[in-house]
Order: sequence, then structure tokens, then C-alpha cells
Amino acid sequence: MRRAWILAAPVLALTVATSSVAAATVRSVSMMDNFFSPLTRTMIRGDFVRWTNAGTVTHSTTSTGALRWDKTVLRGSSYLYTGTIAGVARGFFAAGIFPYFCKFHIGMLGRVSVPVGTSPSSGPRGTRFTIRWATITAPTGYRYQVQKRNAGSTVWALWRTTTAAVASFATSSTTARGTYYFRARLQRWTGTAWVSSGYSAARSISVL
Repeated sequence: MRRAWILAAPVLALTVATSSVAAATVRSVSMMDNFFSPLTRTMIRGDFVRWTNAGTVTHSTTSTGALRWDKTVLRGSSYLYTGTIAGVARGFFAAGIFPYFCKFHIGMLGRVSVPVGTSPSSGPRGTRFTIRWATITAPTGYRYQVQKRNAGSTVWALWRTTTAAVASFATSSTTARGTYYFRARLQRWTGTAWVSSGYSAARSISVL
């Protein structure tokens, strides 16, 4: 009986990991000679990316930024980035712009774009808006930075440096009416410095 459990455990772990990927959206990127298509893959938090080599030579998908991966992909093969954290496939769990490249071909560049989420999109003064930039609390060695641009302003200001995945933007009777914008990025601690993704595309909320 004990032996049966030992043999079954790896199978169970594999099933859990596979199920977590199947439950999310997998976005596709083609590796051509010598470019990625699309150049920018836009997705939502928690999505996965699969690179497929549709070219005639070997390529890689490589990132050295806030999220790291490095996979050589032979012609006709593919690579699924799962972003496994503590045994769970998380995909691109945080908002940001994540650039990558082919290490075999200079100038073959791509990026993954993950925006923040806002809810509701508009509301009167007194509305409490939810701003979400990640699917999980930041893992050890990571943090999130969130910027806000006030109504009528062209200047971005730091709103949060946090390990939390979500926060509220509470308005009151004195809050200026207009459109507010939010964007976020992921940072990874290397032991000596923070390495950052690019800031995500901006998402807006309107105070009426």
C-alpha cells in the first residue's frame, strides 16, 4: 500500500500542474525567420504563452528581466512558458511589459504585454474602484510598483510599492471629476538590485 502511494504521487503532481495550465488561456507566438509574430502579445494576468518555431532554423525565446526564461526551440517544436512558482503554474501573473529576444539572431525581439485591471470603469464621486495588477501576492524576491495619473494631469506618480496584488481607489465628494489612469510593473530582487519589467499599458477609470 505504501509503495502504491509513492508511485502515484508524481502522477498526481503532474495532473495538478497540467490542469492549472488547461484552466487558463494559452496565447500563441510564432517564431519566424527572423521575427516574432505578433511582435507584441497582449494578454490578461495569469495567461500562458506558447512559442512555436515556424521558421526554417533554430530560434530561442530568452528573457533576462523581471521574469526570466531561456528556451531553445528547434524547427517545428514549441515551448510553453508556465512560470511555475512553489509548484504551481502561474503564467504571466503580473501586469507589465516583458521583453524577450532570440539569442541566435540579433534584432529578433518580442514582448508580452499584461495590463492592469480596473473595476468598475466609471462611477460617481464616492465610488470605490478596484485596481488589480497581479493574480497573486508577490512571491519572495518580487514586488509590484503601481503608478497613477490624476485627472487633468500628464504626470505619472508612484501610487504603490507593494507585495499585494490589488488595492482600492476610494473617491469622495471632494475627489476631482475626470479620468484617472493606472499602470504597473513587476520587480525582481537579484541580491544587489531590483530588475524591472516595463510599465504596463495604462487602464483608466472615470469619476463622474
